[in-house]
Amino acid sequence: MQELSTRESVYLNYLKTLMILGVVLAHCGALWAYKPYTSVFTLLPTVFFFVSGAVTFYSFERSAELGSFYKKRLVGLLVPYALLCLIVLAYYMAVNLSLPPFSMTSLLKWVQINPGNASPFSVQHVWFLQTLLLITIIAPLFFVLLRKKVVLLYLLMALMVIVATMQHYVDLGEMMTLGRLHMEKVLTLSIYYVFGALYYTRLQHVGMKLLVPGLLISLAVAAGTLVGLKLDPDLVKHAYSPDLYFLSSGFVAVFLTLIARDFIMKCVEMWEPFRRYVLFASRHVFGIYILHVLPIFAFSYLFEVEGGRVTVMQGLLRFVVAFVATSILTIPFSRISAKIITRIVR
Repeated sequence: MQELSTRESVYLNYLKTLMILGVVLAHCGALWAYKPYTSVFTLLPTVFFFVSGAVTFYSFERSAELGSFYKKRLVGLLVPYALLCLIVLAYYMAVNLSLPPFSMTSLLKWVQINPGNASPFSVQHVWFLQTLLLITIIAPLFFVLLRKKVVLLYLLMALMVIVATMQHYVDLGEMMTLGRLHMEKVLTLSIYYVFGALYYTRLQHVGMKLLVPGLLISLAVAAGTLVGLKLDPDLVKHAYSPDLYFLSSGFVAVFLTLIARDFIMKCVEMWEPFRRYVLFASRHVFGIYILHVLPIFAFSYLFEVEGGRVTVMQGLLRFVVAFVATSILTIPFSRISAKIITRIVR
């Protein structure tokens, strides 16, 4: 199968940066005063999974063997996480002048990439890493079906939709949790990953004849589920164990980014300094994702808001601080990660 065109590769890089900027903005608390409307920011990871599926498929195709694919992808995910663990440990030791007391429970939380309250400050954002890691492990199955039995891949996607639908009636999220591994989330969010690979290899040529109906159907399903089941529209409450309302809303986000491709590219390219930053950030997007909570935590610690409430202006100020600090920190972080990854993979 052909590689992604240069234009599509550039657009996916643009998307990665724009999505991570949205994630940072959301984590700064600048927009949560306007819930449930701003809970749409919860859908940003669905676009990340879509992009990851598209890019990883071609990486799989280029891999000489399955082992080399796993080694490169899994090490590439785990090394930055290991560095984050060291940063958290260094912070704890600097504050307490001692090592943290040994706890097997806490250790298992970190090993399962879901530290929760085992961390001295919030690193809840690593749920995405845990989910992406587990999806990456099963990704070769998706890619082999894409090449040889695409009908079975469509059936598998239908199963993902069924699981998301059942979540409205049965708490599959709880039933399918192994330790701190949320397998229902992995299964349902895999649909965006699969669709990313499927779209760029088999469906892109259909163009708007696919995207517009896909958008309208996704909107209809999301609205119908919301009204028919009398759900809380706040997407945050549906993200932990994704249901059909969340799943269809995620496809609305994906289809919108595909339909608006030319417009988004034009906006990014209107101002050359911004275009250059977007391309720079796309090369460091994983580092930005891992690190952005550090300046947010530091800002909150130094300028703690009474009652924990964050105004829009305070949230925007947090965003500026996090945006600048993370853009600087990610350069050495990415270089160190790359050197370690290269040594391990070599």
